Amino acid sequence: GKTTNRFHVTMTTLRRVLEPDLPDEAPSSYISRLGDTYRIELGKEGWVDMHIFADELSRARREENSHRAIRHHMEAVATYTGDLLAEAPFCEWCREIRRNLRKKYLDTLESIITYFEMRSEFEKCIIYTEKYISVDRAAEKMYRKLMGFYAETGNPVQVRSTLKRCRENLKKELDCPIEPRTEELARQLLSGENYSADLK
Repeated sequence: GKTTNRFHVTMTTLRRVLEPDLPDEAPSSYISRLGDTYRIELGKEGWVDMHIFADELSRARREENSHRAIRHHMEAVATYTGDLLAEAPFCEWCREIRRNLRKKYLDTLESIITYFEMRSEFEKCIIYTEKYISVDRAAEKMYRKLMGFYAETGNPVQVRSTLKRCRENLKKELDCPIEPRTEELARQLLSGENYSADLK
């Protein structure tokens, strides 16, 4: 009937959204059909990555030793390969899962950055802060942290470059200027003034 026809049209549309270049007769990587039964699958790798990510975070939460906990956080971060089904950004059914995974990933990165910052391991701080900004390009506080880390490692060129990136990305992502304190922090860092209170 009409309902069945509409359902088939919806599944055909979903198939095209998920895999726009897939030929009509080719099997889908995400939708399997057996008779009138359909099943949505994220693919083996997608599920494996998600499960490992969640498992490592769970192990980190249970770990009392902070050194071992951070290792689990780092393992979790290593399994994150980008947004879930990034090739289908408007896919409604996975939007909430995608948002939650991204938040957990960013929160985990922040924990790692804090851990290494407390130990003055600024090269590692830089690596993980760059990862954070690659996902959340409008996170102005992370640009401030990154400028501080580059200053700590004696790299004024990267302090200037980070300020420029911050200015450009906030304009592109939010259509707004950077905060005056971000500009002032860069000035302080480049002039060698005390800046520790401005990194928040």
